[in-house]
Amino acid sequence: MKKLFQLFFISLGICAAFFFLLTTVSNRSLYYSLTAGGTPLPPVPNALILPTLLEFDSALLGSLFFTLTAGILISLCICVIFVVADKRNPIQAADKQRLTWLGITLTLSVLLLLIMADTSVFHRIRDYLLLPNALGRAFTRFYYTYSPYAVTVLKPYASNGLETIGYLSILYSILGGLCRLGLIAAAPLFIFISLYYVLAEAASLLFSFRIANCIAALFMVVNIAGTLVYLYPSPNKNNPLDITALLYSNQNRYRVEGLRRMYKSGIAPRQFQRHLHNASTSPFISERYWAAKVLSKIKTGPSIRLLQHMTQDRAIATAAAAAGSLAEISCSPATIAHLKRVAENRPEWYIQAAAVKGIRKCRR
Repeated sequence: MKKLFQLFFISLGICAAFFFLLTTVSNRSLYYSLTAGGTPLPPVPNALILPTLLEFDSALLGSLFFTLTAGILISLCICVIFVVADKRNPIQAADKQRLTWLGITLTLSVLLLLIMADTSVFHRIRDYLLLPNALGRAFTRFYYTYSPYAVTVLKPYASNGLETIGYLSILYSILGGLCRLGLIAAAPLFIFISLYYVLAEAASLLFSFRIANCIAALFMVVNIAGTLVYLYPSPNKNNPLDITALLYSNQNRYRVEGLRRMYKSGIAPRQFQRHLHNASTSPFISERYWAAKVLSKIKTGPSIRLLQHMTQDRAIATAAAAAGSLAEISCSPATIAHLKRVAENRPEWYIQAAAVKGIRKCRR
């Protein structure tokens, strides 16, 4: 078992080095492509971010996105191949049982995640698990700050002449698939490692080894199931009465759920304008984010002014959502000028991208 852990971390280190080089090359390629020719619109990234493409920190922190997703998946596959192919040094019976339970638990957990999770599961994890606490908010800000350096590898900006063609587009698609699969596999893996050696070893003092493994595996699956149930707080009904009840709730996650349903349903949100104004000034980032999304459905002067104010929000996700919503409801010269100022003055890449996308949409 010790040898497997060593192999896993060595493989992960090699993957980290490879992805660091890949991100560095991508950043430099984007930098030289942007500086080679100008565009009539503020480029993304603009002068505030452009120099960071050549920095060591940007490549290192951006490559963490690949290391913790695709890198973990590749390292797991290498460990499995090692166990199957290494016949000269067969693993001990106890280690074989541990690996068997690891495989069973990971398989059940991944299946559970795939069955219960929908396309908005990552938004729900962000809104309900990460943003309510300081550590989660720090992680979210880190993600929105540095993940674009990795995204340029997967989805270069076509507007800047960086289209991927031929075999490169296939490689990018494969890497994107590895990241998605790795993200699904990584979460159960870390939960298993943290729970197994606490629960299984503690339970083994009272029960047999096999029963202890059963307890650890069952607890992990129940834990993931309970987390997903927490992410979906009530039946999914886009009913005005249900949405009103959610908006009047004292709990933040229920108010966020009401705003989410309002945005995704066909309900006209004009009757909830007071709630939207309160949500736009809420101390909770998730409420402000979904208020900005819902305001894209109300084409009124107060909504436009509120969204212009929200583009200066301290939360990156909220400001980017406000910039996108503003372009949805107004394409006036004043709106385009405001989005230009946002793209030129905000140092965050996500906000700049949303503002420039809104400008291009208005000029079509």
